[in-house]
Amino acid sequence: MIFEEGRVLDIIYQNEENGYTVAEVENNKDIFTIVGVIPYINIGINLKLQGEWVIHPQFGQQFKVDFSEEIMPDTAAGIEKYLSSGFIKGIGPSTAKKIVEKFGTNTFQVLDNNIERLMEIDGIGEKKIGVIYESYLKEREIKNIMIFLQTYGITPNQCIKINKRFGIEAINKLKENPYILTEEISGVGFKTADKIARNLNIESTSPFRIKSGINYIINQYCGVGNTYIPLEILVEEGKKLLEVNIEYINDNIYESVIENKIKIEDINGTNCVYIPYFYNAEVYTAGKLLSLSLNMPNKMKVNVEAEIKEYEKINSIEFSLSQIEAISGAVSKQPGGNYRGPGYWENHYNKLYMLCI
Repeated sequence: MIFEEGRVLDIIYQNEENGYTVAEVENNKDIFTIVGVIPYINIGINLKLQGEWVIHPQFGQQFKVDFSEEIMPDTAAGIEKYLSSGFIKGIGPSTAKKIVEKFGTNTFQVLDNNIERLMEIDGIGEKKIGVIYESYLKEREIKNIMIFLQTYGITPNQCIKINKRFGIEAINKLKENPYILTEEISGVGFKTADKIARNLNIESTSPFRIKSGINYIINQYCGVGNTYIPLEILVEEGKKLLEVNIEYINDNIYESVIENKIKIEDINGTNCVYIPYFYNAEVYTAGKLLSLSLNMPNKMKVNVEAEIKEYEKINSIEFSLSQIEAISGAVSKQPGGNYRGPGYWENHYNKLYMLCI
């Protein structure tokens, strides 16, 4: 990995959605091009860069950035140049010069802690201070968020998503519950959130952690073609992943059911755990099958058991005993072998189907 430093001279291109940037940087009078996800970059700022040199077939040598960090200037001249870049609303070159002439190298301390002192400068009133402070505060908070997140291995692209989702409350949100990332930000998994949680000294028995781990295990199991995971396997895998007593896992599974985050269904005598998406998909599929069955001509002969097995095989699912009985009953018009009169079961399953969809 190579490290470079430089001052941003120009931003050639930037994608506001994902932060991908092409910019020109000056370092000891040498000018070079940097490319990569560098969110919230501004002309005039100094950057510490980490990455590698690459050769683009059309544009030649470029520095591909994997990690970037802003270097705040510590000289009066550097601070004036920094403020003159225009990224803080209300401060242009003329105002920047006046501010630095007044406060020198203490300028940032004034902006952070005593911004009302800017009123000591001619031409800056209460209204203008409000504009300056709001803009400066936003820039500072964004940088703090980026530094905080990248420390824990969050990619710049994910940082953008997190900032857009939570705004200036991002750090507080993550300190309270880093596992919220697995629910709110695509691409951030349990293990990344768990790493952040450990660094924040969050208890291993935290309900946030255990419920997130439970959801992670279910999704991993379903990711290979299943629609549910047997409860026994979920508990065993939970013990391995979370390294906590089984009581914590069972308690949080129970709470997750109450919160409707997971569902448990008895399938042929085995308790099986679903996430709501897959459970609802199965119910919807069963409803569709019921609808098709109810509209079959009465004289059509169908091997229901064979058809159900074939459907389960093709779609990698397994209906519960109650679902199989419902489908069989819908075809025969006599679920469970108990005939209840003309139209009873048609009406019953039509109601069920309406609930399914």
